[in-house]
Amino acid sequence: MIKLIAPYNLSGRVTLPDSKSIAHRALICAYLAGGDAGIMTSPPDCDDTRVTDAAMRALCSAVPNDLKNDLKNSGLKISAGESGSTLRFLIPVAAALGVNVTFARHGKLPSRPLTVYEECLPAHGVTLMNGIVSASDDDLQVRGTLRGKRFELAGDTSSQFITGLLLALPIAGGGEIFLTSPLQSKPYVDITVAVMRDFGVEVENRGYSVFRVAAGQKYCLPAQKYTVEKDMSAASFWLAAQDIITDCDIIIDGLPAVSVQGDSAVRDIVLRKITDIRVTDIPDAVPILAVWLCKYGGVLRDCGRLRIKESDRLAAMSAELLKFGVRVSIADNADGTTDLFVPKTDPDGASDTIKLCSWNDHRIAMSCAVAALYFGKTCVIDGHECAAKSYPNFWENLKNIGVRREEN
Repeated sequence: MIKLIAPYNLSGRVTLPDSKSIAHRALICAYLAGGDAGIMTSPPDCDDTRVTDAAMRALCSAVPNDLKNDLKNSGLKISAGESGSTLRFLIPVAAALGVNVTFARHGKLPSRPLTVYEECLPAHGVTLMNGIVSASDDDLQVRGTLRGKRFELAGDTSSQFITGLLLALPIAGGGEIFLTSPLQSKPYVDITVAVMRDFGVEVENRGYSVFRVAAGQKYCLPAQKYTVEKDMSAASFWLAAQDIITDCDIIIDGLPAVSVQGDSAVRDIVLRKITDIRVTDIPDAVPILAVWLCKYGGVLRDCGRLRIKESDRLAAMSAELLKFGVRVSIADNADGTTDLFVPKTDPDGASDTIKLCSWNDHRIAMSCAVAALYFGKTCVIDGHECAAKSYPNFWENLKNIGVRREEN
């Protein structure tokens, strides 16, 4: 629990973590190339990427150095923590390596859907089982060796499934992915393709409907240390704060001028004051954009997938913003999409203390903090520690820009 104490006079510098999205992919490629996290110029710096690092170290230790798919290890258990990226990326990677794995899942991770893999992978020699012979129903067993050259799967559930298969294909002998529905979150697949290229593997992208990895390609380590650009998802909290908070003088260190990350779009949204925002490709930015829209009013379109993240982020932001007097409305449309409407709401000037909940969701916790700064409220945020999932230094950065705090 943390207490942020108004009034706020914000001035100073903030530092960004490395891009979580890029780091996950680079770690996996590095290990599959025979290296490890040492190829990176900086070590994994958040909970999720540390989980991926430990998981890949354990997984690759169970595989011969030549990566032949001739080992069946039924006793290997790996923690995926609360990281959807770790789990969804490593399911096909483990299967391509021919290693039977039990993934331990924590927090909300067991409830996050794996339907795309459950429907696709059995035809390719891989089965997923929940708690059948393991000690916990939250454990996921992956059994079998990935085979087959043509994979068909939905593109509108999560791009993480496409990324997982793409990362696995070079060690499975190559193959093609055919999407049966339009791809959402395209920039995350762009990141995957770019990182794989950095590690020696080319992916052919045919209009975001077919992806081909030619046979015979192998991951290889870069000649130089690999630098991960700073995280634009983390930057979005400060970009929003700079714009909506009066007398705010924040300098963001390390902000990429140009970025492959989808959330770099937040910079343009804030600069151009775009208030009718389609978030299909930037779902992670929805919580902080909801806070930003409190100053202007507007709508976040096509955000239904936010219901199955670390929390139901639509319900979470509706509930937490209501505590500031913001009456968010959610519209489920006839075409199956969902929109979030945020009314323009000015600070009321009252000096009351607001009790907020993180919903054990890093992006909700940090968005709540920015909301408190905008509305000028002293606040208590329960479960603030979850920010370490992606941005361990967020609360220290608040202190650095002059926010008084008490932490329990």
